[in-house]
Amino acid sequence: MRIVNRIGYLDAACADAAPNLTIAIPSRLHYPPSSDLPLNGLRVAIKDNIHIAGAKTFGSCKSYGELYGISRTTAPAVQRLLDLGAVIVGKTVLSQFADAEAPTCDFVDFHAPSNPRGDGNRTAGGSSYGSGAAAAAYEWLDFTVGTDTGGSCRVPAANNCVFGLRPSRGAMTVDGTLIIHRDLDAVGLLSRDMDILMRVATPLYCLPSRAKSPDAPRFLYPSHLFPVQGIEVQKIFDQVARAIEFILGVDREEVDFREAWKQSRPTDGRSYDEYFASTLFKHIIWGGYHERSKFRDEYEFTFQRHPIVNPLTRHRWSEGVKMTDKEFEQSLSEREEYQAFIESIFGENTFMLTPFLYTEPESRDTYRLA
Repeated sequence: MRIVNRIGYLDAACADAAPNLTIAIPSRLHYPPSSDLPLNGLRVAIKDNIHIAGAKTFGSCKSYGELYGISRTTAPAVQRLLDLGAVIVGKTVLSQFADAEAPTCDFVDFHAPSNPRGDGNRTAGGSSYGSGAAAAAYEWLDFTVGTDTGGSCRVPAANNCVFGLRPSRGAMTVDGTLIIHRDLDAVGLLSRDMDILMRVATPLYCLPSRAKSPDAPRFLYPSHLFPVQGIEVQKIFDQVARAIEFILGVDREEVDFREAWKQSRPTDGRSYDEYFASTLFKHIIWGGYHERSKFRDEYEFTFQRHPIVNPLTRHRWSEGVKMTDKEFEQSLSEREEYQAFIESIFGENTFMLTPFLYTEPESRDTYRLA
């Protein structure tokens, strides 16, 4: 709850409800929206890799919370929401340090929530699975905040059937978050209600109230990603594409990234997929190791032992320590080259329909093979 921009802990149980857990929710009647407080009274839950003064940050790691205790600072993104009138109800769990863990991974301190949709045995996605599941499950929660490196807001949005927004890099600072890599991370939003999502995003990211452009947008249809497997699923994408064309009065423009890459790099024998195959992975390995180096050093100095972390985190660190500066510089060069390549295709005032996730979310009790 918010009391003069300070966070206080409330017991999650009461005499009447015991032994069931409860969550205190402030009434919206006390928070009329205004021009100064457009989000007044909207209830939000924050991913627990984002600092809030007065609350602990764990990042799904008890060793981290044990070392640093209650945070003294609030991340700028959260402070912006508070200044706009939003009311923080609580924090949401995540995969450890926002890495790509599945529910069947060997979690040590915190486990993944269940996806409230479907049969109850589907993954809620990661790493912002707590924010995705909470947005889907709780009608009294207006929206949630997550972070996104390579899909950490978009995957939970798709898996839990809610709306998700990962803004452009730099739209909101990631200061005050346990990032994986500053070159990739963004603070994103999830909500069951598109109107609320846009109501929050407009002042949070300082967006114009309405997009203004003298020309109709270009609508790209990535032919290298279509058709998807499954005739019925492809029919849905076809319906969406036709609806976009009708509403905006534009025709889709098919583009094949693989063919475009061949034309832009005729002397390089590697395909589009081969050239960028390990770029994201190297960024994550490098960032996951170096961003947690201060935590590792300070924990070992304070407690004279290694921090207890999940096996995936240990694996990332074991790979990160072996990566050389030259290897990362090559990965950074590839990322910059990829951005230039994509921008050469998009240009200005362009959007693209992509089949980000189009199959049933994975079962919670099935191990990934890789």
